[in-house]
Amino acid sequence: MDTIEDKNNFQRMINSERARADRMGHNFSVVFFDLLKSAKSTCDMETITARIRKRIRVYDEISSIDGNRIAVLLPYTGYEQASSVANNIIATITPGEASLKYSIMSYPDNWIKNGDKKSSSSIDVWAEASHQLVEKMNLQVMPLPVWKRLMDIMGAVFGLLLLSPVMLLLAIFIRIVSPGPILFKQERIGYLGKKFGCYKFRTMHLNASCNVHNTHLNNLINSNGPMCKLDKVDSRIIPFGRIIRMTGLDELSQLFNVLRGDMSLIGPRPCIPYEADEFKQWQRKRFDVVPGITGLWQVNGKNRTSFTDMMRYDISYAYKRNFYLDTAILLKTIPAIIDQVTENKKIDQEERVNGKCEEKYA
Repeated sequence: MDTIEDKNNFQRMINSERARADRMGHNFSVVFFDLLKSAKSTCDMETITARIRKRIRVYDEISSIDGNRIAVLLPYTGYEQASSVANNIIATITPGEASLKYSIMSYPDNWIKNGDKKSSSSIDVWAEASHQLVEKMNLQVMPLPVWKRLMDIMGAVFGLLLLSPVMLLLAIFIRIVSPGPILFKQERIGYLGKKFGCYKFRTMHLNASCNVHNTHLNNLINSNGPMCKLDKVDSRIIPFGRIIRMTGLDELSQLFNVLRGDMSLIGPRPCIPYEADEFKQWQRKRFDVVPGITGLWQVNGKNRTSFTDMMRYDISYAYKRNFYLDTAILLKTIPAIIDQVTENKKIDQEERVNGKCEEKYA
């Protein structure tokens, strides 16, 4: 290695290595060396960097994060191997020269390996690791590009003004047909695995159990069947709730989430924590972008696609995101909703003609 990568380019290398690890099934580690300041230190960071070079492989990468931190990317290296490399490097420096400490982040196993922070939820561990990596790299990460944030703010404000009569009528209707709050706040997973409260107009009876939905969702994740909802055979739904959900009216309140910055107009569907815990490692690439009200999956078949198809659409969007793609998705959203409603009406008519009501999901 002849160069020291700047931290932004180094972050891109980590992202590329992560994609390669997901695709090929191998692991990698990032070792962070921190120089502890001392009046007795005789080694500067340049000297320490030179010693690190001699102890790593030609395809390993090194970056100076700031004046007191160095990061080393070790492809095809697990935590134990990375720990051995780090200890060998520190052994070349005597206590009189400098004092170094190190921390290791290994992907995908032991993404956090500090021993002091544990979580029973795999998505919580993954999210914490993602934020630790950003912090250790001293990166100023903007969840949304400026053009996208401006599009979201203008779109959300315009949408709320235009649709406020519809939202008011919907609120009155929900209050009449079902006692309880008009809005339903549910914990969802957002950018880099961060949890947030997602708002929806309530379409289910108060205190409805989630067990049925959990089972159905688990079946969808572990099968190649279409991403269909339980609405048609779900007794938890309030009168006319299925129509509200089918047309997406229940999600209009998410325009407030867009204004808050938790969501975008365009992006992957924000998933529920127990759903995210079932994701494979490569599927968590969808958390690299802010979730949205509509997205590439929603305008490309939605309920006719499988869970894996949905993931591939979401990850494809994460890689390709740009102004023209967002505009195209936005323009396709209303026709996609109309197509979905038309398709469901056709299915209902066919079932009535056949004199049966199968357990199909809308």
